[in-house]
Amino acid sequence: MEDSPYLPALMEWLWYAITFMYGAIVGSFLNVVIYRLPLGKPIGGMTGTKSYCPNCRSYLAWYHNVPLFGFLFLRGRCAYCARPISWRYFTVELLTACLWVALFHRVSAVPPITWVDYVFQAVFGSILIAMVFIDLDHFIAPTELNVVGFILGLGRDIACLTLAFLAGDWVFREQAPHYAYFRYLPRAIPGAIVYGSALFLVSYAGFLYYAKGTRESIGSATRRFLTFEDLPEDLKSEEERAEETRMLAEVEAEEARQGPPPRLRFSPGVTSLLAAILLAVPAGFWGALAFVFPLLAFAAITRRPGEGFVDVFRRFFSADDLGMENAYETRPVAEETAISEPILEESDTGGVLPAALTPEEEANQFARETESGRHGGMGRGDVNLALAIGAMLGPGLALLSLFFATLTGAIVGIIFTRVNGRSLRYGVPFVPFMAAGAIIVMLFGSSIVDWYLVYAGIRKPPPSFSEPPRRPRRQKPTPSAPPADPVAPYRGN
Repeated sequence: MEDSPYLPALMEWLWYAITFMYGAIVGSFLNVVIYRLPLGKPIGGMTGTKSYCPNCRSYLAWYHNVPLFGFLFLRGRCAYCARPISWRYFTVELLTACLWVALFHRVSAVPPITWVDYVFQAVFGSILIAMVFIDLDHFIAPTELNVVGFILGLGRDIACLTLAFLAGDWVFREQAPHYAYFRYLPRAIPGAIVYGSALFLVSYAGFLYYAKGTRESIGSATRRFLTFEDLPEDLKSEEERAEETRMLAEVEAEEARQGPPPRLRFSPGVTSLLAAILLAVPAGFWGALAFVFPLLAFAAITRRPGEGFVDVFRRFFSADDLGMENAYETRPVAEETAISEPILEESDTGGVLPAALTPEEEANQFARETESGRHGGMGRGDVNLALAIGAMLGPGLALLSLFFATLTGAIVGIIFTRVNGRSLRYGVPFVPFMAAGAIIVMLFGSSIVDWYLVYAGIRKPPPSFSEPPRRPRRQKPTPSAPPADPVAPYRGN
């Protein structure tokens, strides 16, 4: 029986489908991390825990948690109390799945070393997605995720170097430059040092410029920078107190007049559009299905009677859903007592303290303080993320990702300001753009570097295989004079 000519292509797309499935499963877990980690709640997923609806406290069946299809099966609502479920859950699963497929297309190949490289990069990319949504919601970059990201970068280099060493000397000589300097120094270490140092200096300089008091010494400001302390009141001058009071009054007056300034958030439309861009890397034009399918599902599930498709499309790009108020939680199966958050707390003196701020109010309060320069120009969470990205990309590609982070941040800031007609003020954290720059470099970094080296004349362009080499033309033989007759001169004598 002859092999079918379609079998290799079918097997290749089967691997893409498996990768998509695993990416969606990881995205489902990321939704739990995004909601629970900033609130200090256990992530769950361990023995003795089960998902439940925080509104009606009903436990969820296993088929309710199937990535992508479970959300569509429930039509975006709880199966028991019919409370709406945030569309963030569906789009985060889709975005993570498309990222896994795009990285699989660009990174993986037949040798097992590149497969190991792909798995580490895919998990690292998933952590970046979680960091983006957490920073957009809370203006924080959790240290736990940064530590895991650094371990993934260092572990990838060690694992790939070990596999190359076990495969033989010639494989090690070929693969070692991709993961180490001087044959045995993992690339993650100098990458983390270079990128982390660059952002540390930027953060430190911004702190001295914005947060250093007029009467404060550089040593005292440096100590506060390292210990996360606020400027003591006795070191503030009268001018600084007046300026701080004036700025807070201006912010409150503007918010009272126009409402809170716009926050950068990922709507279902924006997240689906990003997923379509990622899926276009392996699928080309068919990658648009990652945007069209969620849009049609959104219209079918949420369309109101008499509502036109244009209004549905506008709501699809609405960013009024942070997804924090209706997240599924996990609790021990044996726990029967109600879990509730106290609205008022008793103080040690017997009085009553005011209600705690919601997560969004805490984020806005921190952002207002950042706008006044109280926390400097760049948070230390960005520096920690730079250590993780540098460990995964290496020093050169990490700095290239910083360029793309700055570029995408400027473009998004300009577009967002024009669309809303107001200044963002404190609505743009930097972690989403650092993650975008890292993902761009993970997908296209090597190609960009090769193009630049050829463009600058540092490296010769590789031979093109777009068309077969032409055979040289056969030269027609030139007519030659007939040979001379040796006896002609003697004829007629």
